[in-house]
Amino acid sequence: LTHVALADRFTDRRIPAWADEGIAMLAESPDKLQRRLNELRGVVASGRTLSLHQLVSLENGPTSESRAAFYGQSVTLAGLLLERGTPQQLIQFVEAGQRDGHDKALRDVYGVESWSALESDWRSFAASQRLRKLAQHSLPEAKSDQRVSVTERKMTVMAD
Repeated sequence: LTHVALADRFTDRRIPAWADEGIAMLAESPDKLQRRLNELRGVVASGRTLSLHQLVSLENGPTSESRAAFYGQSVTLAGLLLERGTPQQLIQFVEAGQRDGHDKALRDVYGVESWSALESDWRSFAASQRLRKLAQHSLPEAKSDQRVSVTERKMTVMAD
């Protein structure tokens, strides 16, 4: 469902693969998200990560060799950017990256001057449990009348 909402939001240009997958994975089950994070830990430990600039610049998604890095880095980058700002800023960053280039978008939307500065923050974020909290997987159960899924929230944001 998240992919459909994103496709509806990005009608002029297709949403980049990293953003499409990264945002969608935030709505995955806790077990599936944990598997992605475990795979990412292995990729990081073996030094097979993509630079974040490479990740956001990929035109057609991952190669078979970079698949685990791509998915794990996409969801953790989306999570880090959401933690730094708002869902609207994440969408602004994606759109500005397509329009003006990712370097300018990073500076303009998040005030981050370099990819190396973001890379350092990303490594800390990826090694932590902050993504699970952001995706609300480690929060206590809400009462049934208060529960809103991540997917429903994302769809609302994407429709605005």
